Amino acid sequence: MQLKCELADSKASYELEMAVLIYSNKSAKVSGVASVNPIKDGKIMPGRPLDGSALNQIINDLSGNNKRKRLEFIPERVLAQGNKAVMWWSPSRVAPIWFKAREDKLNAISGAMVRYPSILFRVIDGRMCAWALYGNNRPVGTSMLFQMPFYNCSGDGWVCLPQGIKLPASEPGAIADWEKLFYDSNFSHAGMGVAIIKGGHAKFWTRYANQCKHKMPKRFPAEFLLSTNIKLEDLLNEEK
Repeated sequence: MQLKCELADSKASYELEMAVLIYSNKSAKVSGVASVNPIKDGKIMPGRPLDGSALNQIINDLSGNNKRKRLEFIPERVLAQGNKAVMWWSPSRVAPIWFKAREDKLNAISGAMVRYPSILFRVIDGRMCAWALYGNNRPVGTSMLFQMPFYNCSGDGWVCLPQGIKLPASEPGAIADWEKLFYDSNFSHAGMGVAIIKGGHAKFWTRYANQCKHKMPKRFPAEFLLSTNIKLEDLLNEEK
């Protein structure tokens, strides 16, 4: 069999190297089989069954990902990773909190050192979510997630990041850069978190910053964390 392929809109030169043949049998219960066949002198030669390994190789070749990827160190705080997605946790820490908000009271305490809760971060294709964790141990699948009283954080966990910046890659090696975006950026506007706090967001943070200034607490006050009834393992089962 002679095969010829012309790509009218391409200036590059291509040679036919292999063909994927699909076989069907209407009388059989199976849907069909496929094979990968090399091309020699314009003829289809005997091939081999198309299995998962061969299919992945074809996809990688066509997408330009045929180069072997070097081994990558996985930080111990990483809990899960997938295609353009990574989940990790950050233990409770003492760090400055930054504000650039409408409330002058919040702007006045910008840069104050406070105790943050333990936080579960998830990044999917350049979008960040964050939830608080109870305690300061490495979370497990049954660990419950909590909504935090932070500006820029919505009730479903999404974090509004600064605009006009180049986002880090959604991979384990970039978690430090993602954390820097969260901890070192200005909290500027209210998300659903404002509803958690009786008396208002500004009142809580001014009091809490003053408390931390005089005596740093050993943990973030749990009474200001709102249960979401979501477990960590529920995030792993999400399809989106």
